[in-house]
Amino acid sequence: MPEEGEQMPVEHVEPQSNAGKWILVVLAILFVAGAVYGYVTTQQHVDKLTKDSSDSQAQVVELKSRMQTAEASEDALAHQVGLTKKELAQRAAELQAQQKATYPALYGLDKSRAIAADLEAKALAELEMYGERSARLRQVGEFLVARRS
Repeated sequence: MPEEGEQMPVEHVEPQSNAGKWILVVLAILFVAGAVYGYVTTQQHVDKLTKDSSDSQAQVVELKSRMQTAEASEDALAHQVGLTKKELAQRAAELQAQQKATYPALYGLDKSRAIAADLEAKALAELEMYGERSARLRQVGEFLVARRS
């Protein structure tokens, strides 16, 4: 070993190990990879929550649209039948309380009207052979199909 102040000959210098440097580089890479993974995972959760929120908002809009359509249909039905919405609701409640098996209750209003029109046509065809003698009966049949209450 050389004394203080003397230089060490080159053949006595031990090569320094780079292992420590490589360990630090690997740890830095792992740290960065972990940070990137954490950011990506967090961003995916945020995106999922945003999508879920958007889906929920879309469902609310769809339900509001359905409610408006139902209210418009209710108004149109009341107008078709010639009753106010309150009267229509009362009639429906009365029929439901009586548990009557009416055509509108069983088939709905549009199909009930179609059935009535078909039966009217068949009845009028049967009455044709009686000519003018069946005029009053034809009028009654036409009135029954055309009436709104």
